[in-house]
Amino acid sequence: MKFLVGFIIAALLALILGPLVPYWGLMVFLAILGATIRGNGFIVFFSSALGVGIVWLLVPLVLWTRSGSDLPQMLGEIFGINNGALLLGISAAMGFLIGGLSALSGCLFGKLLVDRNTYY
Repeated sequence: MKFLVGFIIAALLALILGPLVPYWGLMVFLAILGATIRGNGFIVFFSSALGVGIVWLLVPLVLWTRSGSDLPQMLGEIFGINNGALLLGISAAMGFLIGGLSALSGCLFGKLLVDRNTYY
């Protein structure tokens, strides 16, 4: 259940906040999400990573197919990649890593602040 909730919230955050804030602003919100989910690191990482990665893959793909633009192909040639679809895959992988690592950082930071009831 935590995986599905984290996935949906991370995807919605990436979709709504993506045009409004830079990527590091999205990372702050995903870290807060990771701290509030309170799951183990695996669930928090992959739920947020998949949510952001899928959004960062599907939004440019839909825009590219609907507009029929040659812009991804031209950008790929500027970066030395002859395939525009590979450029979309690279951006999705970057979104995957950004989403997962920021949520994991928030989760671990949240666990650091929680009282563990340990007495020395």
